[in-house]
Amino acid sequence: MKNISSGPNTMCGPLKQHNRSLNEDDLIQRKRGQIVGLIHWRCLSILAVLLLLASTAYAFAVSGAIMDKWKALGGEGGVLGGLRSDEGSAQFGGQFARFAYGFIYSHPETGVHGVWGKIGEKWAQFNFEDFGFPITDETGTPDGKGRYNHFRQVNLPGKPETSIYWTGETGAYVIYGAIRAKWAELGWERFGYPITDELATPDGVGRFNHFRLINTPEKWESSIYWTPQTGPVPIYGAIRLKWAETGWERGPFGYPTGPEYQEYNGSPIRRQDFQRGSIWWSPSTGAQTHPIATGSAPPSPSPVPAASAPVISVSVAQNKTFGVTGQGFLPNKTVHIRVADDAFHNIFYTTTSNNSGAINYPVQIPCNPGVLHFSANDERTNRSDLTGTLWSNTVNVSCQ
Repeated sequence: MKNISSGPNTMCGPLKQHNRSLNEDDLIQRKRGQIVGLIHWRCLSILAVLLLLASTAYAFAVSGAIMDKWKALGGEGGVLGGLRSDEGSAQFGGQFARFAYGFIYSHPETGVHGVWGKIGEKWAQFNFEDFGFPITDETGTPDGKGRYNHFRQVNLPGKPETSIYWTGETGAYVIYGAIRAKWAELGWERFGYPITDELATPDGVGRFNHFRLINTPEKWESSIYWTPQTGPVPIYGAIRLKWAETGWERGPFGYPTGPEYQEYNGSPIRRQDFQRGSIWWSPSTGAQTHPIATGSAPPSPSPVPAASAPVISVSVAQNKTFGVTGQGFLPNKTVHIRVADDAFHNIFYTTTSNNSGAINYPVQIPCNPGVLHFSANDERTNRSDLTGTLWSNTVNVSCQ
């Protein structure tokens, strides 16, 4: 019988030789050991191949502008993290790549920009480029409290722009269309950060966003409401709270038709008009409602003038110039003439009374079909009136 030496087998190293006499059973065990060692070596080789294939399978590729933007944002160690897709085609002629924490999108009309984090999650909810291609990277707001991305809908007429704003207090919300345009006009987040997406009103007529001033102790909330008839209208403060108490747009006042305004120069009165009335605010009275019946003329702020109240009359000339004359005003005082239509829209004119307290002022205003309501005051107070002001009588003039 042949002498065969063996030793303990290793996974991948050479077999060590030991001087040992083996019987036939030992020989069988030795050959089994060689086979087992061969299998172990092959297993390691296969594992290495599989690891190589796996690493190759996840080696995603981007290039050009998207690669440059990724590097500018810190590459794999930056805000986007590592690649999670190859560069691919987006809708409407764009390109994109997906990363661990966000996206980079490119389009000839918008450039190359990154979207990530909570804003990226919200953008994905609104179907990515359907909401618009990014036209900014995620950027900090001037007050240092929030983050935002702007977008452009390159596939729509006019290429409208949209936005997503985020703060740690409010979360991420979308804003677009006419409401976004009005919000921008009011100073963006200085009017408040959005605390809702744009939503439909329960009656199906309007749209709205709510906002919050997170930089104030009171955390005041405000809103912008839109309807096809009124356009976007902001509402805030004590007047908004009072309107909410009455049931918002489903209440007796309907939708706001214009922004809050000062009743006249120097007046403490703030007022906002609605489809079926108005809400007035003053430091002494707070917010008070002033409803009117649908289709009726707005009542005079002082339905029964006091004994000392001034009196006016109105004549109509051929050229649609209205002659407003009056007496009983304080001499040589500023007089405010108010003209309201049936929708309770107001226009104010200013003149000065003469030495005898009379006025004679030509008002040029289009005379559309309906009724115009004229009244005036010289800034005297009247505590029995809702506005706190002593008003003249109201003169109603029909326009044909």
